[in-house]
Amino acid sequence: MFRPTDCHRLGITLTVSAVILAACLGTNRSVTAEDKPTNDDTRPVRSKTDHFDLICFAPEHPVVVRFRVRIGDSGIRSFRHRYAMQLFRTLDRKRDNFLTREEVTQVERLGEIASRFRTLPRTWKDFDTTPTDDRLSPFEFAHVVEGALGAAFAVNVPSQAATLSAKLFMRLDANSDGKLVSGEIHNGTRRLGRLDIDDDETVSIDELDPLRYEATRAESQPFVALLTANHRVLCDRLIAVYGQVHTPDASATLTGKQLGLTSRRIRSVDHDDNGRLDRAELLRYLQHPTPHETIDASLPDPRTRRTRLTVVGGPTSRGLARLSRPWGGWTVQLKAKNTRSDRLLSTKFFRLKFRVADENKNKYIEPNEFPQLAVAG
Repeated sequence: MFRPTDCHRLGITLTVSAVILAACLGTNRSVTAEDKPTNDDTRPVRSKTDHFDLICFAPEHPVVVRFRVRIGDSGIRSFRHRYAMQLFRTLDRKRDNFLTREEVTQVERLGEIASRFRTLPRTWKDFDTTPTDDRLSPFEFAHVVEGALGAAFAVNVPSQAATLSAKLFMRLDANSDGKLVSGEIHNGTRRLGRLDIDDDETVSIDELDPLRYEATRAESQPFVALLTANHRVLCDRLIAVYGQVHTPDASATLTGKQLGLTSRRIRSVDHDDNGRLDRAELLRYLQHPTPHETIDASLPDPRTRRTRLTVVGGPTSRGLARLSRPWGGWTVQLKAKNTRSDRLLSTKFFRLKFRVADENKNKYIEPNEFPQLAVAG
C-alpha cells in the first residue's frame, strides 16, 4: 500500500512512504511451504512474481510505475492463496475438505478480517456457487478470504485527521502498551484540557476537528493504483490535466509526448495512426500500460523484517529500503515499511471514542449519543 505523506512544492519533492501489504494476516501462525491445497477445485496460483501498476500525476507528464512484488519466494497472490488454504484446514474440523456454515463461523480471532467471517451466513449464497451444495470448497472459500483481505495492491493517503487521532491516542496511553485503562482515560482529561483553546472548560467539536474523517476519491490523488481505479474517471482526468482541444468541435486527445511515451511505445494502442490517443485508445492503454519505470519490491518472509526496493535497469542491483526517483518533474522518495501498527492504533482509538459516546453502555450509538463521536462523514 503506497502512502503519499508529504509534498513540498518548493522542489518539488513528494515523499511517499511505500508499504506493499500482501495480506492482513490475522493469525500468529506462519504459512509453511507445505501448505498446499488437497482438492483439485482449489486452483492454486503458480505465479512467483506479481506486478501492479501505479500512475503518478507528475507536473511534466503522467508516470506509470510497475511494481513487481514478491514475498519470500512467492508472489502476493500465491502467498495469500497459501494463507487461505492454511486457514481452510484450520476450520475444517471434519477433515472432509469442505466447510459447513458451522465450521466457517468458528472463527474467534482473525484480526481485521474477523467481521467478514462472522457475517458469512448472511452472504453464503454469494460464495456457495460451484456447485451450490450448502458447503464451501477450498476454491469457494479462497474467494471469501480474498474479499476479506481486500485488494492485493492499493494506494491509501492517510488523512491528517487519522494521523492526529493516532497521536492523541499515544498521548493518552501513558505506559505505551497500546491499550487504554480507566486510569489513563481519567487522567487523560487533563491532557485533553490543552485542546480547550477558548478556556471555557469544555472541548467543542471544532476544537476536536483534527479527529474528523476526511474522504477523498482515489482517482483524484497524485498516486493512483490502476488495479482498483475507475479507468474512465482516470481518462477524463488525464485529458483534463495533460490534454488540449485544438478546435471547439474536436475531441480531446493526448500525444505520446504528453504521456511521456515514445512514438514506438504509443503505436501499439494508436489504432488510427494519428500519433494521438483519444478516450477509447487511452482506455486500452490504461488496461495494459507501458511502464516508464519498473521497481522490484522484495518483501520479506513474515518471520523476517527487511524489505528491498530495486529499480530494474538502474545503476545498482542491490536492493534498498529507501529509493529516491525522478518522476516527471517530481523527486519521489519511496520508503518500505509496515503500517499495520498504525492501523491498529487508529482502530483502538475510535473504539475508545465509541465506548465513551455510548453513555448507557448498550453497545449501540443512539441518535442523542452520535454527536459525541465528533466524527464527520
